[in-house]
Amino acid sequence: MQLASLRTVALLSACVLASQTASAAGILDQLPADATGFVAIHDLAATSAKIERVTAIFKELTPGPIPPPLAIAQGVTGIGPGLDESGDAILALMPGDDAPLPPRPLLLLPVSDYAAFAESIGGDATGEVCRVTLAGEEVLLAKRGDFAAIMNVEHRDDLEKILAASPTPIAELAPLEAWLATTDVSAGLTRSGVERLIALSRRSTSDFRQQMEANFADPALSEMMNDMRRNIELADKALEFLGAEVKAGAVGLTIDEATNVRLAKRVIFAAKDGESKIPTAEPLNKSPLSGLATAPYVIGGSGPIPTGYGDRLAALSRQLLQNLPQGRGYTGFEEEDWQQLEKSYRQMMKGLKSIGFVLYEGQKTDGVFSNYYFTYEVEDSQAYLKQFRESMEINNELMAKAANDLLLEYELKDITIADKPALEAVADVVAAGADPNVAMVEPMLKAMFGADGKVRMYAVAVDADTVLMAVAPEAAVAKAVEAAASGAKGLAEDASIGVTAKLLDPQAPWTAFVNPAGAISWGKRFIAATTMAFGVGDAEPKTPAFPATPPLGFSVNFTENQLQSEVVAPVGFLEAVATYAKTLTKGE
Repeated sequence: MQLASLRTVALLSACVLASQTASAAGILDQLPADATGFVAIHDLAATSAKIERVTAIFKELTPGPIPPPLAIAQGVTGIGPGLDESGDAILALMPGDDAPLPPRPLLLLPVSDYAAFAESIGGDATGEVCRVTLAGEEVLLAKRGDFAAIMNVEHRDDLEKILAASPTPIAELAPLEAWLATTDVSAGLTRSGVERLIALSRRSTSDFRQQMEANFADPALSEMMNDMRRNIELADKALEFLGAEVKAGAVGLTIDEATNVRLAKRVIFAAKDGESKIPTAEPLNKSPLSGLATAPYVIGGSGPIPTGYGDRLAALSRQLLQNLPQGRGYTGFEEEDWQQLEKSYRQMMKGLKSIGFVLYEGQKTDGVFSNYYFTYEVEDSQAYLKQFRESMEINNELMAKAANDLLLEYELKDITIADKPALEAVADVVAAGADPNVAMVEPMLKAMFGADGKVRMYAVAVDADTVLMAVAPEAAVAKAVEAAASGAKGLAEDASIGVTAKLLDPQAPWTAFVNPAGAISWGKRFIAATTMAFGVGDAEPKTPAFPATPPLGFSVNFTENQLQSEVVAPVGFLEAVATYAKTLTKGE
């Protein structure tokens, strides 16, 4: 009975959720104080129309027209008059007796005329708790303010307690109110939900370790067991951190009037003594992408480097590597060696103010993992070249000392590129990684990094405060240096990127863009290189090229103890996906 009723409420919720527009902050005031999570929707009718516009883009891929979501919901449940179609709805997730899952769902639907609403589904028009049948299953129905409350029949006591209590806003969700007021559909966790989910995850991790210890007690498996114990300990530490630091969070989906789609996320972190624990930064006046030439690309992005971020990242990188299982990191290091490794990372980040990056699609003859470019805004480009060399020298010393099978040392040389001072770092990947007992490794490495099996990294002082970093052939780097030195706007003024950039949060300092056409083309090259290594020959997929389209956009921001991130899919991208899918289904 419980599972059947849960399915009924879930079905009703899913049908209503399919109609989405801006979950107004006020709807969260309806959450019971002990709710562990929620799914909220604003303006059911308007949202239904938005979803209908999105599905219309893909109408040629479906066997028939897709009905409006609100009509589907009403048809499935039998709900008729009395529903406030311009109101907001919320699915509250209530805790069970002791386990965090499954939750006990409480659905609150907005009503303009409760008596008419109740009568349409055979309920008590007075608002008292009663049983009704929705989608073939019995559930409880009652009036709660301007809402119809629906809950599983076995949770009558819970429903009566909820009806008797006055709605009280949940404090930790307050920082999300302004954002939720602009979000069509949102789903989130309260602090109680975070605690219960973390507890469940840690319990599952502990159970897995006990099973592992019981099933793999053979002394011959001791090394494997030690590796697995370290992995479990790392996972548990990460869960413990999240449980202590995350107060609440939510994801939200919005469809604007032009049918652009945005999926956003907010995570609220605990503050200590009123201070933020996460780095904040302002958007840059000049995009680092301006130093990168316009050409077919796979992914590009940029953002500032907050003060002190380099030291934090160096410490975190050292910690992660130091905790890796045997054979997966630097092996045989003493404390002094780990300190040197951290110093190497700090030198790499010292003086950086901002970074722009791009992976170009490249030519078929290029190594798949080439054509990476970075523009660094630094305090002093000449000084940065020196500290970059020092960082690489430290890394070489540590690699020579480490008891690793893979010893990737770089040959360093001061050179000039496009009349600019530069540092060349070359490593023989084939010599370091090829296995004479596995014939496919060498050709695969050459396909990935270039015909000679070497990776070439360049750092070039373009001007007093700009450094161009590249993993690419030297001739291509020279052209990139000339483009950067010319002051050309490059990718910063790429028209298609501009379309997507306007849809992203203007306050977000970190942005990235994925070009679907370039990503698919690059992916086909990767597949071809891999199959050639297996002796299959040039087996590049024969799928057609993806249409030109605005890229997918991503942004990240840290502010007021919140992590804010979003993914934006412009309507032009959605239309291109529909066109491409149609082409594939017809085999054109």
